[in-house]
Amino acid sequence: MSAALARPSPPRARTRSLPPRAVSAVVAAVELGLLYLVQVWPGWRTLPLLTPAAEELVPWVVGALWTGVVLETVALVVRTRWWRAVADLTSSAVGLAASVAAWDLFPVVAGSPWRTPLRAALVVAIVGGVAGVVSSLVRILGGSPPDPDARRRRRG
Repeated sequence: MSAALARPSPPRARTRSLPPRAVSAVVAAVELGLLYLVQVWPGWRTLPLLTPAAEELVPWVVGALWTGVVLETVALVVRTRWWRAVADLTSSAVGLAASVAAWDLFPVVAGSPWRTPLRAALVVAIVGGVAGVVSSLVRILGGSPPDPDARRRRRG
């Protein structure tokens, strides 16, 4: 056996991740920032690649963003697996609906070099939305075990 194969592998560096509440706060803040960009400044109308028909799509996008803000704000307080699964199901379903509406309407100027990349992004969004809905339903209907830390959190 060679010395390289006999040598133990170096210890893996620990990956640090944000606490779940911090993630929820960051996601809600990003979604609020996107809402500001779409509705206030500079506004969706400043994008030259969109046709006036995009106005029909704006409520879908705004609705999806507000849904995320509300769900992540509630997630700052409610930290159970069940709530996370319901929140994921809701956000995936609303995002999927917005993505399908964007696919149907597709208000991008003809001849724009962005048409193909945006269609590809919509395919990814739709596939991801379907996967998110299915995954959340499996978690909800599959009877995942109760959150083991829930009892301790209620006492503390």
